[in-house]
Amino acid sequence: MATGGRRRGPIIIIIALLLIVCVVGAYFAITKLNLGGAVAPQTAKPAVTAPAPVEEMVEIAITSQQIGRGGQFTPDVVTTVPYPKKDIGENSPFILKKDIETNLYGKRVKYDVDAHVPITKSMVDDNKASGSEASFQIPRGKVAISIPLSRMSAVSYALHSGDHIDLIASMLIVDLDASFQSQVPNLVDLNVLNALLGPAAPTTGSPTETPKPQTSPIPQFLQGRAEIDQGSGKPIYVIPSEKQRPRLVSQTVIQDAIVLFVGDYSAPVTKPAGPTPTPNPQATPAPPPPPPDVITLVVDPQEAVSLNYLMLSGAKLNMVMRAAGDIGRIKIEAVTQQYILDQYSIPIPAKLPYGFEPRINDLSTPIKPFPDVAP
Repeated sequence: MATGGRRRGPIIIIIALLLIVCVVGAYFAITKLNLGGAVAPQTAKPAVTAPAPVEEMVEIAITSQQIGRGGQFTPDVVTTVPYPKKDIGENSPFILKKDIETNLYGKRVKYDVDAHVPITKSMVDDNKASGSEASFQIPRGKVAISIPLSRMSAVSYALHSGDHIDLIASMLIVDLDASFQSQVPNLVDLNVLNALLGPAAPTTGSPTETPKPQTSPIPQFLQGRAEIDQGSGKPIYVIPSEKQRPRLVSQTVIQDAIVLFVGDYSAPVTKPAGPTPTPNPQATPAPPPPPPDVITLVVDPQEAVSLNYLMLSGAKLNMVMRAAGDIGRIKIEAVTQQYILDQYSIPIPAKLPYGFEPRINDLSTPIKPFPDVAP
């Protein structure tokens, strides 16, 4: 019995060791799998998919280059591209290829459109006789009017379409006889004046005496006034030595007008897309065009009437250019001779018993080089 017990003891130990080895092996196997151990990949069989349905496309019109407001749709500026038919719907906003000839060519665009933009029905002016391209550039509620132009009045020809300007008007004001509506002084009947003033009235003509009309036998001269001579104390009758001098006034009459175009209007030419042709160096250059003599402005309707009146009345019109983006309005004072003297503290020269030589009667005399070198 003792011998049988001793034999079973080693067998139990061996079995226990085998169980321990199996448990440890299983533990390491599980740990390796949890740590991302490589597992022999199994080749997946590709899934069998049904072929994708072919999407139906239609051709729609797009711009091939930029078109300005009022420009015409022509084959040079229109092309077509494919577009999914399912995204168009029954009432398509796009111009289809089959409708280009009848619904697009010859019509005008309502606003600026960039290149490669789908053309929709809302972009197209349906009326083929809707006016010139220039009319599309005038905002609603505004009008365009042309005025004369010169180098001095147009900021040395720096003005271009789209610039904003202020307009200054300068006028000459004279006194009128309210009843006659003629410039004063009036003409005086010399015979009547002699009867009123007696011997003190002038009986001879003067350098400024107005020639009497051929149809009137009555001698006439400019109306003057009676004064007391400070030397003799006797009454005298004085008449003006020259015609009445007009009084100059300048004022900004219109602010923030828009330049529509300078010179004669010419419709914008749409150039087809493509490479620019190389100029021929042997070709004779064309002479430069003459400077423009007219400019067209966009103003309010009332301002247009005022401009028309100023032009017909002979006022001098000058333009000043505004800074880019400046559309504000400010209060401006009219400028007269008195304003210049007061604003800039210019004194009236005193009457002195001496003066400069040589005598200068006007400022149009050219100034000689200084110092004056004798030949």
